[in-house]
Amino acid sequence: MTGLLESPRAKHRLATALREFSKDVFDLVRWGSFVGITRFFWIDTDKLVFGVLYWILSATLLAHMSAIFLLRTDVLIFKTPDQGWKYLVNALLNLLICVIAFGLTLWLIELMIIGISERYRI
Repeated sequence: MTGLLESPRAKHRLATALREFSKDVFDLVRWGSFVGITRFFWIDTDKLVFGVLYWILSATLLAHMSAIFLLRTDVLIFKTPDQGWKYLVNALLNLLICVIAFGLTLWLIELMIIGISERYRI
């Protein structure tokens, strides 16, 4: 492992990858927090404005997750997606991963909101 990090180029690539990963995680936690807070207020007050805001922020979260999974295509099935069908299959796999991750994120947010609501008897 130490041999891999002796090269300045390898160190730079690793640092860049870690920085991008941590930025993406932070952004997802931040957007997830916004979605969770608006969901909490929507449950607590039952006002339509919080419902609309919840769905707008959820759509923004989905757009951000789509940017991570679809625009970068970090998950590659084929080594070189040089043909149209290979690119399409790869894009569909990334879309499936994005939708699953989005669903899991909303499910986790809902679990946290239920826990907070039960804790504070709202």
